[in-house]
Amino acid sequence: IDIIRIFDALNNIDNLKVAIEETVKSGALASGTISYTTSPVHTLEKYVDMVKEMAQMGVGSVCIKDMAGILSPKSAYDLVSAIKDAVELPVVVHTHSTTGLAFMTYLKAVEAGADVIAISDPSGTGEILGPKFFEEYAVKYLNMLLDGIENKHAGTIVHICGQMRSVYEQINMVHADALSFDAVVPMKEARANLGDRVLMGNVSTFALEFGDEERIEKLTKFCVRGGSNIISPACGLGTRSPIANIHAILKTLKMDEAEFEKVETITEISEEEMKDA
Repeated sequence: IDIIRIFDALNNIDNLKVAIEETVKSGALASGTISYTTSPVHTLEKYVDMVKEMAQMGVGSVCIKDMAGILSPKSAYDLVSAIKDAVELPVVVHTHSTTGLAFMTYLKAVEAGADVIAISDPSGTGEILGPKFFEEYAVKYLNMLLDGIENKHAGTIVHICGQMRSVYEQINMVHADALSFDAVVPMKEARANLGDRVLMGNVSTFALEFGDEERIEKLTKFCVRGGSNIISPACGLGTRSPIANIHAILKTLKMDEAEFEKVETITEISEEEMKDA
């Protein structure tokens, strides 16, 4: 893992300090994160002050994480603009479509200078929708958004939870720069079906929280051998994930070829095992 997103649900800077320091010390990039919400105290000025403090701690990027989908297009434009004026750091925006605002929010964020937008669609899996409805209700609207920001110099990642086996043909129609998958999706299978697409993932979030370093090394090698271009946790990090397990991913990826080959290889993981991999 080269980039670790660090946030506190209450936006308490003191709670971010150790995690940021340890991430920087390990050689990874710390992405200092705003947990976006609205209230009389959550002002534009307050968020900018928070970003300035995180910049002083050594973060390499800033993320606006809108868990509830309440970031409006205007607020996104104003916040991204203010952050860009305050610090010289890349800005990532991650929102949700809970309120139906996400498409316009992303467009205004990119207009304001956001460098990356991350799109997650937890309901748009092949298991839930099937190929016909996945194409009609997921691919169609994702591409409306992705095409709307074309040529605006923003990188795009689409993460979709759940199994993809029935919709590889449809997911290949999504115009994102990178496709990110859940741990239940074998990267070797995804690579075989998606050709030269940039794939991201998918070291098990469950294993990162409850497994040991040896298991993480094996899973990291499994993802690399499967064809993942960007090694990352499958679905974020649990709050009790040991730093040692994060270091295990970085350590494995930084091994020379001879050392990497010595790591025990997982040749195959069943779909049921992948859920708790």
